[in-house]
Amino acid sequence: ALLSPVHRLSQDILEEIFPACFPTDHNPCISATEAPMLLTQICSSWKTIAHSTPKLWAAIQLFFPFSMNHLIRLQTTMLQLMKI
Repeated sequence: ALLSPVHRLSQDILEEIFPACFPTDHNPCISATEAPMLLTQICSSWKTIAHSTPKLWAAIQLFFPFSMNHLIRLQTTMLQLMKI
C-alpha cells in the first residue's frame, strides 16, 4: 500500500512541524478547530505524537472567567478545607 508523503514523515519531523500550525493572530487555546487539539483529530498516530509533544501544550493559554477577588476567595476556601 502506498502512503501519502505526510504519512512517511518521522515523528521527529512532525514534532517540529506541529507548532507551526498554531494560529498566528492569537495565542493557542483549547479549541477543536485549532492546533494542538485539531492535530489530535487527524489520525491515531498524529494524536499520539501531539499528546507526547510538550511544546504543543505548554503554549496553550487558559482563560478563566473569574475575577482576581473570586480566585482569592476560592484559594482561601480551599486552604481552609485542606486544614480539616
